[in-house]
Amino acid sequence: MFPLSWEPHRHLFGGPGVFLNDSDGRGIVHASSTYTAQGFQDFFVARRRCNDGGLLWHTALSVQVVAMDVHDDRIVAVTNVGEVVVLDTLTGSILSTMVVEVSSTRVAPLSLALGPMGIAHVGIMDGQVISIDLADLTPSS
Repeated sequence: MFPLSWEPHRHLFGGPGVFLNDSDGRGIVHASSTYTAQGFQDFFVARRRCNDGGLLWHTALSVQVVAMDVHDDRIVAVTNVGEVVVLDTLTGSILSTMVVEVSSTRVAPLSLALGPMGIAHVGIMDGQVISIDLADLTPSS
């Protein structure tokens, strides 16, 4: 369809993505990063137009997204350090965040599927699937 990077000569490493069709049209939201001698860095989530790959928004993150899903006007992403991040599909603004914990211990998510009524089902490193009510997430300021 189009190159992963919207900037010439920039090499990005792919990550999870979702397809959208909303008031901004058909689009793809994907997570990615760059790789340098220092390792993976410049983590982000971006929304692109399907027809030409044009960048609609770009949200920088400090960690890598390992899985994401979409529900209504929200992108829900889980990171490699045990966070849930919710972004607005039209602006990329971070709406809320949450640390993923089991028995007060932070866990590393590997997969994500959104279920009905705002419940996120998150697969974690030890093979368990936990459920998180997205209504419990802390709004970002």
